[in-house]
Amino acid sequence: MAMDVNMIIRPADDLQMRVEGAQFVISVGGTTLPMADFTFAVLNTFRTPLTFGEGTKKLQATTTGIHQWMMITAEIVRLLDEGALVSDAPRRARQAIESAPTNQEIKLHINLLRDVVRTEAYLEALRQVVQPDDVVVDIGTGNGILAMGALQAGARHVYAIEAGLMAKTTREIFAANDFADRTTLIEGWSLRLDVPEKADVLVSEILSNDVFTENALQATRDGVRRFLKPGGRVLPTHARMYIWLVNMPEYMLANRSVRPADTEDWQTRYGLDFAPLYDNQWSGRPFLEVYPPQLPDWQLLSEAVLVADVRLDQIEALTYELETVAHCTKSGHVNGMLGYFDLEIAPGVSITTNPFAEIRANSWANSVWLATPTDVVEGDSFRIRLKHENRIPLTVEIFAERIETGS
Repeated sequence: MAMDVNMIIRPADDLQMRVEGAQFVISVGGTTLPMADFTFAVLNTFRTPLTFGEGTKKLQATTTGIHQWMMITAEIVRLLDEGALVSDAPRRARQAIESAPTNQEIKLHINLLRDVVRTEAYLEALRQVVQPDDVVVDIGTGNGILAMGALQAGARHVYAIEAGLMAKTTREIFAANDFADRTTLIEGWSLRLDVPEKADVLVSEILSNDVFTENALQATRDGVRRFLKPGGRVLPTHARMYIWLVNMPEYMLANRSVRPADTEDWQTRYGLDFAPLYDNQWSGRPFLEVYPPQLPDWQLLSEAVLVADVRLDQIEALTYELETVAHCTKSGHVNGMLGYFDLEIAPGVSITTNPFAEIRANSWANSVWLATPTDVVEGDSFRIRLKHENRIPLTVEIFAERIETGS
């Protein structure tokens, strides 16, 4: 929600936070509240009273993209609504200003609508899959383009679910296009609500740059189980994620990693040994996101290798691991792994985030994972392991381990 930046937010007097086993638990008035990806970060930020503007400025510094920012602001709203956080603004006044999207969210939807490759592919898939008189559920409807595309394709009614800040604006968009009587916009996270009737088609576009970390697996599996009729159809159907071993320019690493020269400098300046910082920084988590215009100076040192192969219409587990091998195709210096994914939305309708493809979807960035810097020659091999766990926060870890000759 877009709230008054000067509104003071603080923890509720009866908010309790504790650890039970391996789980972090929060409760208000004896009622346990569900945890989401950014619950702890939001509560920690507002543990002492701050204005909404001050708190969101701190939280924004920790986000890696507009999707995470949307999830954080929606989490502030939820924790206020459920009483874990309280404010000095009357509830009625809050409701009057909650309906306007932030400039950041407007920017997101500008980018999505300008991404004609992504949008037209989804609309073509809807025309192919939606049948006359179908009921459709659209998870994460945003600006409503997919909900309206389903109606244009012949759907009888669309239940459009949105947890972000766009609800009032999207209702106005539906009305402006004469779809108000055929749409029901439901505010909230799909995992925590229900729809009035079962759907024939479930559609969503909630894939993150690394496929996994925007709740796509969780929301889709839950939607299939609770919202979809037996034999219903799911869009998109299939995501395949790939990585290259790469040498990225030194300036990309300068402020994101510890280099041997850094530890030598600190040893000289401070008389202290920080070598463990260098040794323990290679955690496998993505540390930056890049777009195609940033990549001309990057060197690809392997063919693209498949690291995830996910059937979105048949999700069985929310934890995912895959191991493969990447072979160096030339000599050079490996210091990272550059990822992209291919997405099958419907049979015969696909898009890619491959940054070097002639036609690619441009609203996604490409994730990069840190690799221990090492010189390689053509033919060297690395064992690549991807690990995604259903935990808070959602993360994708990719590790590259050099395979020594003879091992």
